[in-house]
Amino acid sequence: MKRTRIALFIAFAVAAFFIYQFGLTEGLAFQVKRARLIVTDQKPESRRTELRDDKSAEQNIGKLGATPGQTNGLWVFGGSLIPNPISTLAGRDRLVNTSSQSGFTDLYVSVYQSTPNSSGRLMYQDDDMAALITAAHANGQEVWAAYGDPGFPALGCGSSFPMQRMAEVAAYNASRSLNERFDGVVLDIEPAEPMSEADFQAMLTQYQCFRDALPSSIKLATAIRFFWTTPVEYPVGETTRPAYEHIIDMNFDNVIVMGYRDFAGTSNCGVGDGIICRDQDEVAYATSLSRSGLILAGIETKDVSPGEPETITFFEEGQVSYHVEARKVARHFESSSGFGGFAVHNYSDTILSDIAGWPDTLTVGTCDTGQNVDVEASGGTLQAGYSTLGAAFAAINAGTHTGDIAVEICASLDEGVNPATLNSSGAGSATYSSIEIYPLSDGLTITGNPGNGFGIIQFNGSDNIAFDGDNPNTVGKNRNLTVINANIATGNYSSVVRVATSPVITSANNIRMQYLSLNGNATGRNVSGINGSTTAANTTFGVYVGGNGGNPATNAPTAITSVTTQGIATNSTVNDFVVSNNSISNCGRGVQFLGAEAAMSNSVT
Repeated sequence: MKRTRIALFIAFAVAAFFIYQFGLTEGLAFQVKRARLIVTDQKPESRRTELRDDKSAEQNIGKLGATPGQTNGLWVFGGSLIPNPISTLAGRDRLVNTSSQSGFTDLYVSVYQSTPNSSGRLMYQDDDMAALITAAHANGQEVWAAYGDPGFPALGCGSSFPMQRMAEVAAYNASRSLNERFDGVVLDIEPAEPMSEADFQAMLTQYQCFRDALPSSIKLATAIRFFWTTPVEYPVGETTRPAYEHIIDMNFDNVIVMGYRDFAGTSNCGVGDGIICRDQDEVAYATSLSRSGLILAGIETKDVSPGEPETITFFEEGQVSYHVEARKVARHFESSSGFGGFAVHNYSDTILSDIAGWPDTLTVGTCDTGQNVDVEASGGTLQAGYSTLGAAFAAINAGTHTGDIAVEICASLDEGVNPATLNSSGAGSATYSSIEIYPLSDGLTITGNPGNGFGIIQFNGSDNIAFDGDNPNTVGKNRNLTVINANIATGNYSSVVRVATSPVITSANNIRMQYLSLNGNATGRNVSGINGSTTAANTTFGVYVGGNGGNPATNAPTAITSVTTQGIATNSTVNDFVVSNNSISNCGRGVQFLGAEAAMSNSVT
């Protein structure tokens, strides 16, 4: 969605003061000079697909981007892998254990073999496939037979070679017990570009033949290119529409859009064609048809050099970068029912590579250091644990962790009297692209007693921050993290979360805070006669955005002592600032956004 630029000359307070005095602040609309700002607190309707009976929420955990109930698919090619992941016990065990621990819910297994097996099928041996499927099902994973050949559509339907492959999957399933059967077939059969209208028509016709040939108990998915907007008449003589719309109209269980990029981007394709830009048309169309969970975002992780641009793969960036960018994609599409998760290509090149950035021991989305806070990064030290959030931020400020960073809260924290302060990238040794902060358990708290004028958590000119209180390992969007200001004094300009700029830290852009419970330190709630403008409690904040940031940039912010003179620094910006679906209580002002000049923010939501 394009946002209208907001010219701000503001010194406004969110009077998050009621229900009744100092009560819970939810769904507020409040006054702003020369702008209107709305903080929403309405939970989006569930986008989750229903879990299968044999898929528990704990197993379907979405550690690599997708949320519980959504799909994290993984292409698997046996090839020259030793041990082979289909035909050997050791290979099967490694595949199932590694993929399930990494949060993959579905395995797209290339099963074609040029030599017939003992049952006469051009597949791996039936017993080997049955053993893999049984093991995967025991871990709550689904297994799909994967076929990929750009020559398939030209061979047509009838008794053609491609149709024989579908018949083999159906025959295999008919010969095995329920727990040994393939859950579906996934296709990657697009002809070489450029594709003519006739090429699209042949492919669409074959898709329909596949669907007709397979029993309804076998699901069907296909991978498509992101730029299939070519007008196609299908069936011939009937409706002409973009090719991708015809495909989404068909009876597929998933459509994988291969909008391969190594960054999420935005819906504005003019500022970079990231995954969101490349996939948004398909997601929007599926959503308009109420095709829940249909579209999966394709993710490339293999080494594509030479010959392909580096920007299409996460091979160089590593597992943490993929995780962080995938969370951005999932967050962008969270209100679009047509979005269903991710499909990752592929198992052998990265997940099993043991190369830097893709270690077997690094499991994003799991507390595995034994500390209160896990930090996982795409550069520098890839993984480390810390006792407090402040200690984790100090390590990032020192350049210990670089690139894309995930900060995972594993236990309740007491930050004491020292604010947890994150400096801007480029301040001293700090070097990061983006940071995601979120809990990995329900009901966690961060408590602090920061003193007059400070926040428990302080973003000191930090850009590209997502502070999300939802635990990604549980179903639904919930406020699983509470941040509590335990300062016993009232009216001391203290805040729960603070964003600061200064003359030398001139931006704090692209900050999102959502699904958090923020408890301020105002006392005397529900006392007759007290209100947000007549008592000292008026200067307590849930979120404070203003000035007094570090100067020099490596210094911590100084204390706030005024709500009229210490605004966002001149010539600084706080662009794309989002506070969404939070609960803010026990404070005089829920959100204080203090501007020093016009046009210091292009978007506040």
